[in-house]
Amino acid sequence: MKLSVDADPTLVEAVQDLAYLQTQLDDLTAAESTLSLGLLNKPNWAPGYWQRGKIKKRISDFVGAESDFRKAIKLSPDAAPPKISLAKLLVETGKNLDQALELAQTAIEIDPKPEFQEVMKMIRKQTESEK
Repeated sequence: MKLSVDADPTLVEAVQDLAYLQTQLDDLTAAESTLSLGLLNKPNWAPGYWQRGKIKKRISDFVGAESDFRKAIKLSPDAAPPKISLAKLLVETGKNLDQALELAQTAIEIDPKPEFQEVMKMIRKQTESEK
């Protein structure tokens, strides 16, 4: 798979699959590099920014994660996952709970998954505890 990505890093499916395998092997640095290569060649690839943001969050690069989630939202405003990811990050880092709530509400309107509802509950609980 790495050979496929090295041969043609514009094949986002191969980039995505390789990054997934690297993440499963807990090689987050390699996964981030793989996604960065894909994004270098496909700069409007919203899922790539979202996936790289999730990896950056796992390695505690919260500024980078926030930036990637925001880029994914900008490129794909109708996608719920980057909105939920950014909402969770904002809550977990203690930033802008109002924006986190707004993002979660929008994501739930797009896709009312139970796990998105759980994020909404987490945000509301956090908001109430700060009052």
